[in-house]
This record gives sequence, C-alpha cells and structure tokens, in this order.
Amino acid sequence: MKESVQRQLLVDFKVEVHDRGEVFDPDNELDWYSVTVGWALAKGVAPEEARDFAAHVRYQTDLG
Repeated sequence: MKESVQRQLLVDFKVEVHDRGEVFDPDNELDWYSVTVGWALAKGVAPEEARDFAAHVRYQTDLG
C-alpha cells in the first residue's frame, strides 16, 4: 500500500471509527483489530493489505 494511501486511510479511520468508538462500542467489548480489518475491506482495501493496515493501526498508532 502506498504511504499516501495509508495516511489518508488513517485520517478517515480516525474520523469515521476511532472518534465514534464510544457510540458503537461503549463498553469497549469489540475486537478493534477485526473492526479495523472490516472497515478497511469496506473501503476497498485488498484483504492482505486490510490486515496489514489493522496491525499498523493497532500496534503503531494511538488509534487502536
């Protein structure tokens, strides 16, 4: 995945998912890695890249 694409996905993920987490996961019970993979897939990201993106969000940012 191009770095510029990943950067834009991170911006979109923050606004669309992370910042609204308390709305759809108020008790923090969901598996956020899986949520992130599903979100990326819905954005048209290829499955392997979606898993890589989710791992990046989870382990290399403060968004996961």
